[in-house]
Amino acid sequence: MTLGVIASLVICVTLVPALKITIDGLLRRVGFDRHKAALGRGKYLRRWLLTSVAAARRAAPAVIAVTVLVSAIGRIAFTELDRDASQDVDLEVADWKEDLPGPTGFDAFESAAAERILFEQRFQPEGGGSDPTRSLSHTQFLIRGNVTDPAAMNAITAAEEAARTADESVVLKQGNTVDVVSPLSVMEAAAAANSSFAQTFEAADADGDGVPDQNVERLYDALFAVAPEQASRVIERTDDGQYQSLRLIVPARSPANSNRAETMYGIADSMEEASGLTVTAVGAGTFNDVGLSRLTNGIVTTMLLALAAVLVLLVLVFRLEYNSMLLGVLTALPIVLALGIVFGSMYLADVPLTFETALLISITIGLGIDYNIHVSDRFRQKLDRGADLTTTLTRAVTGTGGALLGSALTSGAAFTLMIISPDPRLQSLGVIVAVALGVSFLLSVFVLPSMLWLWARREDDYEVDSDSVSVSD
Repeated sequence: MTLGVIASLVICVTLVPALKITIDGLLRRVGFDRHKAALGRGKYLRRWLLTSVAAARRAAPAVIAVTVLVSAIGRIAFTELDRDASQDVDLEVADWKEDLPGPTGFDAFESAAAERILFEQRFQPEGGGSDPTRSLSHTQFLIRGNVTDPAAMNAITAAEEAARTADESVVLKQGNTVDVVSPLSVMEAAAAANSSFAQTFEAADADGDGVPDQNVERLYDALFAVAPEQASRVIERTDDGQYQSLRLIVPARSPANSNRAETMYGIADSMEEASGLTVTAVGAGTFNDVGLSRLTNGIVTTMLLALAAVLVLLVLVFRLEYNSMLLGVLTALPIVLALGIVFGSMYLADVPLTFETALLISITIGLGIDYNIHVSDRFRQKLDRGADLTTTLTRAVTGTGGALLGSALTSGAAFTLMIISPDPRLQSLGVIVAVALGVSFLLSVFVLPSMLWLWARREDDYEVDSDSVSVSD
């Protein structure tokens, strides 16, 4: 992306001006004059853009306050966004996409890979299937502490009960039971196969509820004596015979989304409450949750660093060029507000925060800040040439604002076209970037002018109004 921006800069300051001058010269030779009014000076567009000037003159504080409030709500919505490693691929293509002409049309079965994925989605066996392991993975729970205390058995029974009542879309159930692998399940299997161990197991169960509540360490010793391989898979025993931890395995369906992590954390909490021991859940869902937490923290850190870098750079540039550090701060402020609004839009559109959509942070800052720089620079240039404040703001909004509208429309349309992609990840990225560009444009021509108006009113050297507004440069 950085290389693309640099390449575009080189082309736009070298090749594009040369081509424009050459083509205009050739057209003038044949009697065709391409000189036209700027986009923002048209009859209808100019009237629309000038509403921001009127708002700045009459209610600049209100415009800024409303925008800040909307952005703050969006930042609150950021904490409520669904967080997943990536969006699920849905190969069920909408009818209108299949009807698109030519090479833009889509077919759900256009590739062998698509057929295999769709087959897996439709025909993988569920809970009672002959091969349920194909539709599931597992979450493991590590129980640490005094695992020879009978309370450790309470943790296991609590886990079994929590798994049985958990969300069926997360925990794989067969009927109304969950096939939990634990020291207790291994003991039950060993008792069924060995009568000697069965007596030891029953002796450790004083109340007869099927759960040992005494002599647990002796029970572990007996289990290792009759089934050492099976016991070592669920009970950690050191070389000197000390018991360090227990392992418990809960079958879970394969999607490693935030719901799975929440469910498994809930089971771990139930185990801790029932036993007082330390329980750690480890699985695809919890790993994914940790990764998403790092992603979220990384987004916030990156956003703050990027905004800080932009702020410092703009402050330095505007200080050197116009002797005004505050103007640099105001130029960067709309992009801060834009981020909050974009997050709110993601929440309303039910777009999850993924590794892909996280890219919109840098894209929003990188593309949106350009709009503000153009408006602020044009405003200050016209102001320094002696025009009154109203005329200056009008020229900046209608002249630069019209050009920015063209840029926002073309860039936004390019990204919006990604909606025809059958991949939801590309769809989300395209829509969110298009929204980010639109929000950045609207803030630059409808909110930034109010900030510039209040900034200029603080200066004593600028005349506020004139009887007529000139739009000539």
